[in-house]
Amino acid sequence: DGVFAIAATLLVLDLKVPSSGSGDLLHHLFTGHALIEYAAYAVSFLIIGVTWMNHHSIFRQVAYVDRTMTMLNLLLLLVISFLPYPTEVLAKYINTGGANAHASAFFYSLVMAVMSVLWAALWWHCTRDNGARLTHPMTDEQVRKGRIQFSSSLLIYLPLLGVAFISAPLDLLLQAVLVAYYALDPLRRS
Repeated sequence: DGVFAIAATLLVLDLKVPSSGSGDLLHHLFTGHALIEYAAYAVSFLIIGVTWMNHHSIFRQVAYVDRTMTMLNLLLLLVISFLPYPTEVLAKYINTGGANAHASAFFYSLVMAVMSVLWAALWWHCTRDNGARLTHPMTDEQVRKGRIQFSSSLLIYLPLLGVAFISAPLDLLLQAVLVAYYALDPLRRS
């Protein structure tokens, strides 16, 4: 829980007070670059929050943890704790257009794709031997459906790497759509 809370808190530290002349602070706070910084912050905060909720959802079902599960979880937490950095890079460059905007969106999407791989690996490990590590073992069909669901996220995140080179703002918008989708408990869908 601490890693999630600290990562979410670190996001806000990247928001900078705009330099402003006399009487134009309100304009700087609610237009242009400030809005995209707020958007990047909000999407990343929601990603961390939804990941935290889903993390609890999975680990509520775990009966025992082995070394591999601990390592996969540690790697997932590594990515979560790293998220403020690509968020800051994206917020800084998304409005610049051109190669830097695309590179920042690609970097951000790459981090999301890595997180997706780690989620899938964690779930695949949890469901080995028909979910023997879980509080309630699963049928072959439940294991298959859950694995497809967790692994199919790669079919979404990998194309976003290409979207980053088409439109950085569109890439961020699609990340927001995805976090809204994952806000629904993934285990209730499997």
